[in-house]
Amino acid sequence: MGAVFTALSTSLPELMVTISAVRQNALALAVGNIVGGNTFDVLFISFSDVAYREGSIFHTFNESHFFIFIITIIMTSILALGLLFRQRHGFAGIGWESLWIILVFPGGYTALFIMF
Repeated sequence: MGAVFTALSTSLPELMVTISAVRQNALALAVGNIVGGNTFDVLFISFSDVAYREGSIFHTFNESHFFIFIITIIMTSILALGLLFRQRHGFAGIGWESLWIILVFPGGYTALFIMF
């Protein structure tokens, strides 16, 4: 639950900026905001590792943390593939990559809840 609430609370400002950028037709800014924000969030792990006094913070990770990492890597890969293979029309007016990300996120967290 901590990962879900942390993801939601840190991503809401990015969501607002992305929606504003899309409405202004600044699509590169929207995608850059998403990728840049996620990259900066990963940097926090390194800062946390420096602040953690009992050794490496990576040794405290368990299976559920690795599963969340896998979900994140899959969604980032889908986004990267969507940038490489663009389409003009998609399912329900959205691109195939958006559809897959919308399916992977709740599906992954549902699997996380069931497995762990």
